[in-house]
Amino acid sequence: MITFTFKAIALLILVILTSCGNVRTGPGGEGPTVDSVGVDSVKPNVAIKPSMPIKPMVHVYIENTRSMDGYVKGATGFEQTIFSFLTDINISGAIDSLNLFYINSLVIPHTDNLSEFIERLDPATFRKKGGNRGVTELADIVNAVLLRTGPNDISIFVTDGIFSPGRNRNALEYLKNQQIRFRDNMHSHLARNPETAIVINRQFSNFDGEYFNRYDTPIIINEPRPYYIWIIGNIEHVNQLFASIPKRTQRLFENSFTITRGNREVDYAVKINSGRFNLYRGDPQKTITNLRRDRRSGVVQFSVDANLSGLLLSDSYLLDPNNYTISTPNFEFTIKQAASNPHGYTHTFDFTADRVHKGKVALRLKSQIPGWIEEINDDLGLAALEGRTFGIKYQISGVYEAFTFDTAYYTEISINIK
Repeated sequence: MITFTFKAIALLILVILTSCGNVRTGPGGEGPTVDSVGVDSVKPNVAIKPSMPIKPMVHVYIENTRSMDGYVKGATGFEQTIFSFLTDINISGAIDSLNLFYINSLVIPHTDNLSEFIERLDPATFRKKGGNRGVTELADIVNAVLLRTGPNDISIFVTDGIFSPGRNRNALEYLKNQQIRFRDNMHSHLARNPETAIVINRQFSNFDGEYFNRYDTPIIINEPRPYYIWIIGNIEHVNQLFASIPKRTQRLFENSFTITRGNREVDYAVKINSGRFNLYRGDPQKTITNLRRDRRSGVVQFSVDANLSGLLLSDSYLLDPNNYTISTPNFEFTIKQAASNPHGYTHTFDFTADRVHKGKVALRLKSQIPGWIEEINDDLGLAALEGRTFGIKYQISGVYEAFTFDTAYYTEISINIK
């Protein structure tokens, strides 16, 4: 007969409890789930609770060089727009936290109280915060923001976007060198964060103060001036951010320069009953067979539905046929917003031809700088030209060149005709 002492029984219970400490029954008794174990030890039948999406931290950088003082003198549209935008972000539930900074030659932390931050936006506070407020080396400032933007961060940078070459520099040479530095810095950032998206939006506010020309000579003005809101972050985080704020705030960003890395996959499919053809069983979404003329119109036609919402591009960009290129001139195409559908498609492409053509029809959405960037650029920087910004196209071109170094198109929609 086997007997156990009290000590032996206690030790046995302790061993059993210790062995089972990391295993518990899954929901509904459907098997064990495991805590704090290595991947190699997790068996295929173990139920693991999926992780929740990470909410990004949002870092806001307000440029406080002398050229920005005129935007914060008194109650201005600048303050109202920034306050409203950041408030919507803060209460959206889509972010982890909102961190507030001033920026010039230094990154200067501020209070995390948004109301206090906005109320103290004035020239006196700008001066009090320090740093080099006299020269705007935009490539350095933007790079400081990039270096502080990781895969789980969104950075918002607010600036007048005006370069300050100073008296003893060739202005055009300076702008071209800044463009190269923008490209280099952005390329380095993309190497670290390949899923980055950038949105650069132009806003207007009354400006009452000193406008500095390219020689750093102050010109007193009191008139509306443009300023720019940069949004930098992982494309999924930025998409989620815009989806979580009200439509009235989203509309502020309709006319923006937006860019991501190219060759992105989007969901698309041939639209049923959009012409006379059959869907190929092996690939019913992207391959059609037995394509033939429509009896009434006499043309060959088919349509494709696509979900382009994840590209962050405005409808004005997506609906412009000049932003597309087609692989074969045999087909013509038009674009429109998709009718309401259960699959989340946002746009419909209608293809037509005078006769049947077999093979691949590839439509590419090009990545290119909108024409309005050239229209608002000022190459001279001698005066405060209405609605224009000295050197804006050079910084945007530098960003664009980094993103399009390998691929100059956002996505491709390809249909095979057998």
